[in-house]
Amino acid sequence: MSANLEDSIQEKVRRLSDDQQRQVMAFVERLKPGVSDGALSATGLLESFAKERGFKSADEIDAYLREERDSWDR
Repeated sequence: MSANLEDSIQEKVRRLSDDQQRQVMAFVERLKPGVSDGALSATGLLESFAKERGFKSADEIDAYLREERDSWDR
């Protein structure tokens, strides 16, 4: 990876919230060689984000998303 690209990525990640930075790092970890392809599936990725946020059920995720959407209208 070129130094310019790496610097650009690092700068963008620095501007993210701590939670978003953790999500990026978890995603990058899944890209490492030896990680099963299943870990990169859309379902697996969504499940990992849900676990990182502490959701225990689909109902909790739905409630969170509903609150987020409602906050956009305020």
